[in-house]
Amino acid sequence: MSDASEHPVNAGLLAAIRAAFECPRVRGLSDKGVHAVRKKVKKGRAALRLLRPVVAEADYRRANAMLRDRGRRLAPLRDAKSLLETLDKITLRHASELRGVELAPLRQSLLARCVQARRELSNDQPEDRACAESLERFNELAARSGLAHVDSVAICDGLRRIYRKGRRTSARARRMRTSEALHTWRKQVKYLLNATAILQSAGVRRLRKIIKRADRIAGLLGDDHDLAMLLDAFRGSAVDPHAAEILHDLVSRRRRKLQARAFDHRGKLFEKKPGRFVSRIDVEKAGPS
Repeated sequence: MSDASEHPVNAGLLAAIRAAFECPRVRGLSDKGVHAVRKKVKKGRAALRLLRPVVAEADYRRANAMLRDRGRRLAPLRDAKSLLETLDKITLRHASELRGVELAPLRQSLLARCVQARRELSNDQPEDRACAESLERFNELAARSGLAHVDSVAICDGLRRIYRKGRRTSARARRMRTSEALHTWRKQVKYLLNATAILQSAGVRRLRKIIKRADRIAGLLGDDHDLAMLLDAFRGSAVDPHAAEILHDLVSRRRRKLQARAFDHRGKLFEKKPGRFVSRIDVEKAGPS
């Protein structure tokens, strides 16, 4: 790169990470507001992974842990809300099969969980000073590590690592077919999705199909994960055994379809070896889109 400090890729990556470190008070935030913060955190973690080749391991782990912890604070509300929405979708999709099945106790339990998650999040307000300190520590790390002067070779190396891990976790998920393996694969697909979306916003070309495929897989695996959590939720609820059996069968059937579709799309996204995948992406020629 001729002037990395002004290159849109560097600017985009650093902006994504700094946005993730911005810490608005959660009291009064709508569900959409919480979702927006979580999206910023995910993009920030993806950007950090693109820059990992030039960040000292201790610094990378420290910054990643700060972002991870911020995301975890918001996860209970997201999970509770998703469980409620997932139950409603299943009820609507299989209305005829669930006719006469009493699911009100389960829905009330999930609704109470959602209310409790909102209450706990509102009571757990981060201090403005702590948020400012987190951003200040990252700015110091960026200056010390020279992150504003990262070249295209390092960024491509970071992208190669993200893609390689996504490829490995997809193979493991296909082999294991466990909820844990599938969820791990989904997280890696989301890193690839967010990383390539940031690069595309900075003007990097030939990413549209990659982003579309990654988004499709992440969506299918996200729905599968929500259904897996729903199965766990009604195992410990007051749903009568007959209702639980019917719901378990419907959810398991839906999960098999979602997983099959995700693996169908997997081939198109992860068919290339990491080196060949990155060789088709020219970060050096990025510019205003």
